[in-house]
Amino acid sequence: MSNFKNKQLVIKTGNGYPGFAKYMIVEQVYEQDQTIAVKNLDGTGGARLMMSEFTPMPIYTSYFAKYAALNEARLLPVSIARWQPKWLIHMPDWLQFSDVAPSNDILTGIKDGSVSETDYANDYMVQLKNYGANEIIDVLATCFTLDKYKGRFDGIALCCYEAPGKFCHRHLLSYFLTDQLGIEVIEWQK
Repeated sequence: MSNFKNKQLVIKTGNGYPGFAKYMIVEQVYEQDQTIAVKNLDGTGGARLMMSEFTPMPIYTSYFAKYAALNEARLLPVSIARWQPKWLIHMPDWLQFSDVAPSNDILTGIKDGSVSETDYANDYMVQLKNYGANEIIDVLATCFTLDKYKGRFDGIALCCYEAPGKFCHRHLLSYFLTDQLGIEVIEWQK
């Protein structure tokens, strides 16, 4: 059984397939002949191509307290928080992507009560749209394919402080990526 799943992001590793972007979405997996139906992130270029030409990059969300379990599961923790826990700075194998953390104004507003969760969510979505979904994927895929991490991890976990079920920007980021690109980004469950 392959590691490919529907609605998953994949990275093109082969040199073939002109007209296809570097990152694509799996539409269908065909185990019997080791092919996948893929399309570009913008929805164009649908085709059935060889699995061997791609690296799957599943994206999950999680929180810092799961760092050890994420590493055991071969998921690369990527901090999407404005500030990192002090203990994390001393740990191997994690990345910081604070560009997608809520702005200081958004964070201050929610903490002091001057911004509602609805306003927080709206303001954060504007911030993400200004950054761009494709740009977010480009940063994540570039990190995932660094020589330091290549072959050591089977996916990425976007991490912050809040436990599952609590209001948190990582759930908003997950929704944004799913809504904008059609890829599946879910909370990692051990």
